[in-house]
Amino acid sequence: MAKPATELLGPAGLVALKNLREEGFHATGFDRNEYVGGLWQYSAKEQTSVMETTRVNISKERGCFTDFPFPEDVSSHPAAAQVQQYLIDYTSHFKLGPYMRLSTSIEQITFNEGRQQWVLNIQGGDEEYYDKVVVAIGGMIGKANLPVVEGIERFAGSSVHSQGFKRPKDYENKRVMVVGFSNSAADTATQLVGMANKVYMAHRHGARIVCSIVRPEIASILILTLNL
Repeated sequence: MAKPATELLGPAGLVALKNLREEGFHATGFDRNEYVGGLWQYSAKEQTSVMETTRVNISKERGCFTDFPFPEDVSSHPAAAQVQQYLIDYTSHFKLGPYMRLSTSIEQITFNEGRQQWVLNIQGGDEEYYDKVVVAIGGMIGKANLPVVEGIERFAGSSVHSQGFKRPKDYENKRVMVVGFSNSAADTATQLVGMANKVYMAHRHGARIVCSIVRPEIASILILTLNL
């Protein structure tokens, strides 16, 4: 049976490792962090992670794995810490621990034509060979891409990527502009409410913002409107 490697043990990586093992593959999962869950584990380091106050913007009913539902006592829109615990429980339930290598960074992946295998260069270790490789990582959680804004050097305040936004209290009584209108921007802006003096959002396109939970008759109208 083939020997696959799964890189990064966030939700997608855990599912890939679990499914590969169930299908009989001798799969191993790798993650540079010392924990599973990827960005769902809060980190004060300069890396993409949830904030301590983050709450999921989709319901647990839609966001769970089909073979492992969230506990009944978790609210429909869980806190980030509850999602992280859910992923830990998933790992334990399917007994994935023995097949994971945490705190292990893969520096490079190449293909060896002679052996017809993938070569993993492990940081501080030797080369390892695998028949297949699954890279379960989204580009959005890699290195921050801070655009060059003409004239930004004349701005007297601070300019940071959302990846470096960890402590809303650092912006107490300040006027803050959040550039963008996707998940990170919305998360950042809401965390600043009640902390910053003013919060502005700059974005290219508009968006419809609705409550997480609405009455059935309102939901029907919203679905009809969004489909027009």
